[in-house]
Formats: sequence, C-alpha cells, structure tokens
Amino acid sequence: MTKNVFDGDGELGGVLGQVAGQLKRSLGNIHGALERIAPPELRDGDQGVDMDAALLCQSYYRILRLANNLLDAAELEGIVDEASALAAWAEDDFRSVNGQIEYLLTECVRQRKKNGKYVSDEIDVPPELDIK
Repeated sequence: MTKNVFDGDGELGGVLGQVAGQLKRSLGNIHGALERIAPPELRDGDQGVDMDAALLCQSYYRILRLANNLLDAAELEGIVDEASALAAWAEDDFRSVNGQIEYLLTECVRQRKKNGKYVSDEIDVPPELDIK
C-alpha cells in the first residue's frame, strides 16, 4: 500500500527536500553539459549560440530558485509544527491562569458574602503548616 504524503503526518517536508535535492543534482548536470556544449569562447563568436546559452542559463537559475524554495517550504513545515505546539502550550497555560483567576474571584465573592469585605484581613498571613 502506498502512503499518501499529503495526509498531514509530517512527511511532506521530507518529500519536498528530496524533490529539491533531485532537482539540484539534475541542474548540476545540465549546467555542466551547457558549459561543455557552449563554452564562453564559442558564445563570443556566434550570437545565436550565445542567445540559446543565455536562455538555458536563465532557465537553469529559475529552476534552481524553485528547488531552493522547495527546501525552504520543507523547513517551514517544522516551524508550523513548533508554532502549533507553542499555541497548544499557550492555550493550556491560559486555561490554568484562567482557572486561578476564577478561583480568586470565587474566594472574593465568598468573603464578601461572609463579612462584607472583598478581601480577608488575613490575606497576607502565611498559612500554618503542620509538617512532621
């Protein structure tokens, strides 16, 4: 069974990196062949060869830029995963802080109902702990 790399399980970045690597290797071969087929001294003497070589060079650099963009996209996937983990942590932390605020507000309401004050007179008194 073939695994779908686009199912969101974190393998897309690996595939993009592999595609970019294959493109770069192929581009290296193309660039080497261009230098052998149309060396600079041949291009200087023939305007048609020079124009064709320039077109090939331009296409080479466009595809190279695409390969580099694929590598960048592969790295972004990891950043997105880290951002998701950070967002989950922040949500948990917010829930915790929210719970603490809710507790404090509840205690203030209880205290208010008990003696008419919002805060106990003994709020800063450390608790008595019986540790043995």
